[in-house]
Amino acid sequence: MGGATVSGLNILKAINKSKYEVIVYCNVTLNSREAYNLFISEGFDVIRANKSPISYKHYSGAEHFALSITSLINIIQIIFDLKKIKKKIEHFNPDIIIINSMTLFWISILAKKNTEIIMFFRETFVNGIFGLRKEIIKKVIEKYVNKIAFISNFDSEAYGYSLCKKFVIYNTYDVNLTGKSDQSLIKKELGLPKATKYILFVGGFFKLKGAHLLIEAASKIKTKDVKFLFLGAKIQELKIRNYKSSIFKIKQLINNNYQKKCINLIRKLKLDNKILLYPQVSNISDFLKASEMLVYPMTSPHQSRPIIEAGFYKIPVIVNNFENISEIVNEENGFLFKNGDSNDLAHKIDFVLNNKSIVNVKVEKNYLLVNKNHSFNDYKLNIYKLLLDNYSS
Repeated sequence: MGGATVSGLNILKAINKSKYEVIVYCNVTLNSREAYNLFISEGFDVIRANKSPISYKHYSGAEHFALSITSLINIIQIIFDLKKIKKKIEHFNPDIIIINSMTLFWISILAKKNTEIIMFFRETFVNGIFGLRKEIIKKVIEKYVNKIAFISNFDSEAYGYSLCKKFVIYNTYDVNLTGKSDQSLIKKELGLPKATKYILFVGGFFKLKGAHLLIEAASKIKTKDVKFLFLGAKIQELKIRNYKSSIFKIKQLINNNYQKKCINLIRKLKLDNKILLYPQVSNISDFLKASEMLVYPMTSPHQSRPIIEAGFYKIPVIVNNFENISEIVNEENGFLFKNGDSNDLAHKIDFVLNNKSIVNVKVEKNYLLVNKNHSFNDYKLNIYKLLLDNYSS
């Protein structure tokens, strides 16, 4: 139940189908129908759910003041969702429920006592102002969840002591990462000019992903003939050439959010032709191989699978100097910039573009690290151990 599409799919592929019958509870909305279709295409039984389950938004990069309108609406949505989820659980009466995100911790209270609850902790814990919500979340987890799988040692340590069995299972790269390796051919298939250098960003217009920092940095880099590929943008709403239309202006007046700020920043810095917007894609392989680097300028501690995938394809990675990411990317195998500093980010981009010998040493180290810690075979073994009743962490 829940969580990011690819992480959920990798769990499903790692489960022994001869031993377990698996049913996927999938949130199907206008923007996430692709996930449903992907699970179906892979041959899994899928329950369609309309805007359900509802995530509780209190984690690094998504926290809100406890008494804010946003927080209160979020809680009300979960209350309405409780009955719907409870009915589904009672109907299927599962032996095991895998909750693929800490943001859905509340689902654990709905299961019967003999149902094993396994929860993946994919978000970095935050205290908030007083730490009350964190303590409530933790008390619920400690009472109702049997096993917790963290995706980094940092997150496991940040959570602290637990009565639950704790595991650390690193994210794996997409098991379907294959295909052509000739960059010029891939650029041609994507409709990208061969001579231009491309920098990949995969976070869409969400503040946690730090799009505004990369937009600012794009206006400051000195290397010529460079463009930026932004994946995850809603192209039907965000075509910059339509920004003068009446419909776009009305949407901006109504929807005063981060997305609007990013579009305005692109316009202000005259980057319309330098930043190319794409919708969300299920496989980023070709975009990675067409790019000179992946930039992930998150604004708060966060984990990202594309960073691992970039390592698999020997694509250099630039990330913030957050402690939580050091298990995956550090000065040995990647490039770090000062958090929130678009000048430093621009400098690092220029450095990566113009220092191939240093870059090549780091990407080779990253490739070895990715294959050591994130291979699908190891991931599959860890999922097998996680599911075993008698496994002791």
